[in-house]
Amino acid sequence: MFGKMLKIRIIGAGKKLTTANINSRFKRSKTAINNKTRQV
Repeated sequence: MFGKMLKIRIIGAGKKLTTANINSRFKRSKTAINNKTRQV
């Protein structure tokens, strides 16, 4: 049972990491677009 919990935790952490990376990338692109529109 403990091993199963550990596995789920590792998988959950990996998912969180990937989603965080996607979110940060999306935010960066969003701010870049906002900056471009402000300059124009």
